[in-house]
Amino acid sequence: MPHEHELMDKLVAFAKRRGFIFPTAEVYGGLQGFWDWGPLGVLLKNNIKKSWWRRFVQNRSNVVGLDSSIITNPTVFKKSGHIDGFHDMLIECRSCHERMRPEDIASGDDGAKCSKCGSVDFTDAKDFNTMFTTYVGPVAFL
Repeated sequence: MPHEHELMDKLVAFAKRRGFIFPTAEVYGGLQGFWDWGPLGVLLKNNIKKSWWRRFVQNRSNVVGLDSSIITNPTVFKKSGHIDGFHDMLIECRSCHERMRPEDIASGDDGAKCSKCGSVDFTDAKDFNTMFTTYVGPVAFL
């Protein structure tokens, strides 16, 4: 059975080839992890959103829809747990650059191995924050 990374690579290649997605700013080298929707991708995404909205909002009497800004007072993110909870200690494989939690690496007879490439050469654990720092206006107020 193919490895999950191989399946994801095949799926991404198919989606790019068929015009569902394109790496953002691909002609200028792209930006890892950011994608633009192609003609078929926009249709698919909108159909999934409509179906989800209908199932989880419109068809329920105890739910109302809300579409709010992600830019808000920083206190909201502090109180909701986003500031304290959206970070992990991660290590990086020096061979394939896969990032993972130290406790998630595969343990074999020879010690810890990268689940993607099998290497045993890792960086030290670093704090990896999964939230972006965003400033509104020309001056950062923390």
